[in-house]
Amino acid sequence: MKSDKAAESVLRQSDFYLMATRHEVRFHGCRVEDSGNVHIFIDGGEGLYDEVILEPFVIAKSFEGFDPEELVVDLGPKIIKFYVEGDVDIDENTEPLEWFSTEKLIFDRSRNLPGIHAFERYREFATYNLLYVGIAKASDTFDRLFEGAHHARQKILSNEHPHRIGARVSDELILFPFELVPTVIREVGTAPAFEGGQVSRHHHKVIVADAEKAFIHLLKPEYNVTQYADYPRSSDGLYGASYQSYGFYVEENLIFVTKNQILHGHLDHRRADVLEIAGDIVRLRKSTGTHSQNDLCR
Repeated sequence: MKSDKAAESVLRQSDFYLMATRHEVRFHGCRVEDSGNVHIFIDGGEGLYDEVILEPFVIAKSFEGFDPEELVVDLGPKIIKFYVEGDVDIDENTEPLEWFSTEKLIFDRSRNLPGIHAFERYREFATYNLLYVGIAKASDTFDRLFEGAHHARQKILSNEHPHRIGARVSDELILFPFELVPTVIREVGTAPAFEGGQVSRHHHKVIVADAEKAFIHLLKPEYNVTQYADYPRSSDGLYGASYQSYGFYVEENLIFVTKNQILHGHLDHRRADVLEIAGDIVRLRKSTGTHSQNDLCR
């Protein structure tokens, strides 16, 4: 992560993050049709299996109309790469046309990207055991996690046991860097008005500080020592601000599980669970009737 400039750029845009583990997912063989479509079998452990169908030529066309005649598929247990067939020999330094790690494939399928089919159990694969919620108070997630010692991460790596035999905890520990995007709803007469995410840097940090406390207070991740029992009361959060109510939700197709709660995120905000605060009342408002039975399997 520290040597990947693209990853660093993403982390620089985040100051709120989650750490979670999940049984290491692996690709478990593939089958290529005469059409070029690739069937990949995915092993999520604990009896969780599925199959994804990739249309590499459809995926290739998404690159500004790029339409190669032949592609080379390189499949390993944790990553699949597509290369353009040509005169240059393909080696470890060759840049692939497209690639999918196990986590990237789960993420891209959740967004219904072109050329990715089947894999109906992707939300089960996108279910994680939430261990820690953190923020970067003065900087960003990259500085917080990689420019110095991060004690919670070190404790997780030292204390946790891998879910899959033969895996390491570092193989199963996943970092979720989030960008908080505020939306303000003001009611004027009978028509609500929506405002976008432009707020001052100071108020943004106040929102981030409150989000951390809300997640920890309601979900109680194991490695957060301070549980904020007095939340929503705090000296650096949103308590006492002019909001009648406010809340937080995960705008991704992810599920986070702790010993106390299950938090369902969703790209459609109407189908996401909300950490809701109104005065001194704090609750996890479940999005009723919108989750499939598979969402609760893990």
